[in-house]
Amino acid sequence: MDELITEIEELTSEMMERIMISSYEELVDFVQQRGQYISRITNNSSADQLTMEQRARLQNVLKHDGAILYRMNFYKDEAANWLKNRSDAKVHRNAYEAKYTPDSILMDRRN
Repeated sequence: MDELITEIEELTSEMMERIMISSYEELVDFVQQRGQYISRITNNSSADQLTMEQRARLQNVLKHDGAILYRMNFYKDEAANWLKNRSDAKVHRNAYEAKYTPDSILMDRRN
């Protein structure tokens, strides 16, 4: 059990050292690996079998969740903004590509 906790501590420590330069793919990999460790820990023992030291070590790992969630939300917001910009560009493009008669003139007044 201590080996698993040590591995999850090291994994979390490595991610926290490069959290601001990590890509979203790295965050996804981290979350998947961490999930596997957590599954192995829960499969190997129940919460009652963990010692106070092991619980404290896991609580210390959980303290970093806020920073990890912040970075994940940053990437989520960045993707949402990109999708909104693409959608707006598509609307504008469709407005200018509307079917007009060949002899018509489109006048655009800019302020």
